[in-house]
Amino acid sequence: PQFVGAPGLASPQLYGERYVAAVRKGHPLAKSKVTAAAFCRFDHILVSPTGGGFHGPVDDALARLKMKRRVALSVPSFLVVPDLLRTCNWIAVLPERLLRAHAQGLHVFDPPVAVPAFDVIAVWHKRFQDEPAHRWLRGLLAEVARPARGGLRV
Repeated sequence: PQFVGAPGLASPQLYGERYVAAVRKGHPLAKSKVTAAAFCRFDHILVSPTGGGFHGPVDDALARLKMKRRVALSVPSFLVVPDLLRTCNWIAVLPERLLRAHAQGLHVFDPPVAVPAFDVIAVWHKRFQDEPAHRWLRGLLAEVARPARGGLRV
């Protein structure tokens, strides 16, 4: 790996990720193609890992169209969202890879606005580059991060 960014840190890309939208099966939006206007009519769950945020990349994409959604709930982890979605008529926009393992009972679709994709990276200091345990862990991360065959159908 190339050591770039902060001095002495490696940060190779593990994989590229994109966002998809999800609602419970039986949700009114699960029956047809979702327009941006229909998308904005329902309450949304937003993930804010740093805590309490009610604005994210989806809001930026909607703002470019002079539209706004209602964020009803902000949670600190993506992992709680699929269970919440199964219980109500809320919408969430989540990483596609997360939903591969948690899509049961959900209708998954492409968001009606262009939400930028992102890269997932691993970061380590060069002093750990040649340590056997660290090399093993990096190899495991690389294997887990390999693209899944077929992917999630949206």
